[in-house]
Amino acid sequence: MGLQAVVGGFRGAVPLPGLPDAWYWSPVRGIEFAAALSADGQRLLHSAAPKYIASIASSCPTRRRSSG
Repeated sequence: MGLQAVVGGFRGAVPLPGLPDAWYWSPVRGIEFAAALSADGQRLLHSAAPKYIASIASSCPTRRRSSG
Protein backbone atom coordinates (compact mmCIF):
# COMPACT_ATOMS: atom_id res chain seq x y z
CA MET A 1 0.00 0.00 0.00
CA GLY A 2 1.39 3.42 -0.98
CA LEU A 3 1.69 6.47 1.23
CA GLN A 4 -1.11 8.24 -0.69
CA ALA A 5 -3.54 5.46 0.17
CA VAL A 6 -2.47 5.32 3.80
CA VAL A 7 -2.71 9.04 4.53
CA GLY A 8 -5.75 9.53 2.31
CA GLY A 9 -7.45 6.80 4.32
CA PHE A 10 -6.99 8.50 7.69
CA ARG A 11 -10.35 9.31 9.23
CA GLY A 12 -11.24 12.89 8.39
CA ALA A 13 -8.27 13.43 6.05
CA VAL A 14 -9.02 15.93 3.29
CA PRO A 15 -6.79 17.20 0.49
CA LEU A 16 -5.13 20.58 0.98
CA PRO A 17 -6.19 22.88 -1.85
CA GLY A 18 -3.46 23.84 -4.26
CA LEU A 19 -0.97 21.25 -3.01
CA PRO A 20 -0.74 17.93 -4.83
CA ASP A 21 -0.49 14.91 -2.55
CA ALA A 22 -1.07 16.91 0.65
CA TRP A 23 -3.67 16.35 3.37
CA TYR A 24 -5.09 17.85 6.54
CA TRP A 25 -6.77 15.98 9.39
CA SER A 26 -7.60 16.38 13.06
CA PRO A 27 -8.03 13.08 14.91
CA VAL A 28 -8.86 14.74 18.24
CA ARG A 29 -10.07 18.17 19.19
CA GLY A 30 -7.25 20.68 19.53
CA ILE A 31 -4.57 18.78 17.59
CA GLU A 32 -4.24 19.18 13.86
CA PHE A 33 -2.01 17.48 11.33
CA ALA A 34 -0.86 18.19 7.80
CA ALA A 35 1.30 16.04 5.57
CA ALA A 36 2.61 16.07 2.03
CA LEU A 37 4.48 13.58 -0.08
CA SER A 38 8.00 14.40 -1.21
CA ALA A 39 8.52 15.01 -4.92
CA ASP A 40 9.67 11.41 -5.43
CA GLY A 41 6.65 10.07 -3.48
CA GLN A 42 8.87 8.05 -1.14
CA ARG A 43 8.70 10.22 1.98
CA LEU A 44 5.92 11.82 3.98
CA LEU A 45 6.60 15.29 5.37
CA HIS A 46 4.42 15.62 8.44
CA SER A 47 3.52 18.47 10.78
CA ALA A 48 1.45 18.43 13.95
CA ALA A 49 0.41 21.37 16.07
CA PRO A 50 -2.34 22.47 18.39
CA LYS A 51 -4.84 24.50 16.35
CA TYR A 52 -2.12 25.91 14.11
CA ILE A 53 -2.64 24.16 10.81
CA ALA A 54 -6.32 25.08 10.63
CA SER A 55 -5.39 28.44 9.16
CA ILE A 56 -3.74 26.61 6.26
CA ALA A 57 -6.69 24.31 5.70
CA SER A 58 -9.44 26.85 6.34
CA SER A 59 -10.08 27.30 2.64
CA CYS A 60 -10.66 23.58 2.15
CA PRO A 61 -14.37 23.22 1.29
CA THR A 62 -14.59 19.61 2.47
CA ARG A 63 -13.16 20.24 5.94
CA ARG A 64 -15.64 19.43 8.68
CA ARG A 65 -15.86 22.03 11.38
CA SER A 66 -16.79 20.99 14.89
CA SER A 67 -19.00 23.19 16.99
CA GLY A 68 -17.93 24.50 20.37
